Amino acid sequence: MTRVRRWIAQACRVRAGASLAIGIAIGAVSLAACSDPAAPPASAASLAAEREGASDDDAGGAVREDLQAGQRLQGTITLDIGEGPRTYRVLATRLADDLGRRAAERLASEAGKAELEKANARFRGPDKVGASDVQGIADAFAGKTIHSAQVRTIDVLRRQQVSIEGEATDGSKVTLGFSLAIGGDEALDPSLEFQPAGKRAADRFEAKSRRGGDLRLELDRLQRGSSDTWSVAGSFEAKDMRPGVLAKGLAGQTLPRASGRFDIAELHVRAR
Repeated sequence: MTRVRRWIAQACRVRAGASLAIGIAIGAVSLAACSDPAAPPASAASLAAEREGASDDDAGGAVREDLQAGQRLQGTITLDIGEGPRTYRVLATRLADDLGRRAAERLASEAGKAELEKANARFRGPDKVGASDVQGIADAFAGKTIHSAQVRTIDVLRRQQVSIEGEATDGSKVTLGFSLAIGGDEALDPSLEFQPAGKRAADRFEAKSRRGGDLRLELDRLQRGSSDTWSVAGSFEAKDMRPGVLAKGLAGQTLPRASGRFDIAELHVRAR
């Protein structure tokens, strides 16, 4: 759900000139119910069985059949930060076709009005976000699928950027990123971020090799199966992960070591 809210937050920011904080709050308003109740639940177990190294018995958090309607499993990340391996699910979420109607109902309620008023109160600038802004964004996103694992082509850099984001059952999150030369199979400029459970989105430990950090990422599999779906798997290891610039809640802390694997059966290829 984090990625879904982030996309809508960014859209709200562009539409109304509001801050990211307001965008996130408004995303929460417009996503009172974002899954599609008509879509049958996907089976996490059946998809997990197609991947090597992912088990329902992982000690740190199992891949369970508790996906909501409209969700499907793209793959998993397994991360060990010194407390044993934990599994992070990587999901695709299809937003409801009637998201606009749901947003309208939410905005018309007392709770929705209060949430919108609270969001605007946090932003002391001249720009305010109205119900029509939220409604327009909800209408635009209705029926779309938000992918937590995707690759996009950056033509000006002649690179393809891979981003994989997973979440564990306790709410902690891990994000992997790396680049590929167009047509290449070597992972370049890898990055790793870890957000502990219960922390703000900005409170993340980071490791980025292009900044002189100690991070290794190797690919075991890279299959360009079709024009819109790839498959990728590999391993990573980082040392001395430090808080990001905005991670005030993690000041003075470090993660001495982090390692794990990732196995993504459905890496979505974004259209250019």
